[in-house]
Amino acid sequence: MNVINRESPIPAYFQIASDMRSRVLRQEWQIDEKLPPEVELAVYYEVSKMTMRQALIELVKEGLLIRQRGSGTFINPDHKQTMPTLSFPINFSLRLRELGLRPTSKILQSKIVPVSSTGIAPKLKIDPNDDVVYIQRLLLGDEQPIALNLSILPAHLCPDLIEVDLIDNSVSKTLEKRFNLLPSRAEHWLEAVRASEQEAELLETDPEAPLLLLTTQSYLNGQDPLEFSLTAWVGDRMRLSVEVVPFN
Repeated sequence: MNVINRESPIPAYFQIASDMRSRVLRQEWQIDEKLPPEVELAVYYEVSKMTMRQALIELVKEGLLIRQRGSGTFINPDHKQTMPTLSFPINFSLRLRELGLRPTSKILQSKIVPVSSTGIAPKLKIDPNDDVVYIQRLLLGDEQPIALNLSILPAHLCPDLIEVDLIDNSVSKTLEKRFNLLPSRAEHWLEAVRASEQEAELLETDPEAPLLLLTTQSYLNGQDPLEFSLTAWVGDRMRLSVEVVPFN
């Protein structure tokens, strides 16, 4: 059974991780239960072993799975994630201007689609039959590709977003100025990944080149999901500055 949407720009490993997370929540696998071998899972999801391994690594980093050398991969009895919290607003246009570059963006896709085609209905807390606004952009600095950005939002919040021009190449600024939608908080996850063939072609870099993937989930009123976004930065063209408060 193939649950991967091949037409979606959301990486296959991310879709697999989302599906496996849902299966754990549905208790298809029990706590402490050993998962099927990696090769078997790759056949089930109809992906390469490398893609399957990346999905498992994603869930291990979350703390949902644990790997025991020589024994296999198991459901972690303690789902608490052990990762430091980083707080850093990232304004694409501002950062590039600070570097003396001219920021622009190119819209690759802008449409209304069923949320079921993206695999992230639980993250937006909407019904699987509902629609979402789906915008994929190529971010550039002085005409050189810097990052790929994908923004997904509940369509009922901003159904006309795909009909208007983005203010200052910014989805967030457009949401604020045109739709009066201002997030009260956002969660960020930053990790290193390898570029897929499609990403490498769009970013004009080598396949398997290192990318910095920033996953962001923003909320209205602190709890209602507003936007889920993925931004893949070319590792050797952009450096992100993060200020971390020391702790004892």
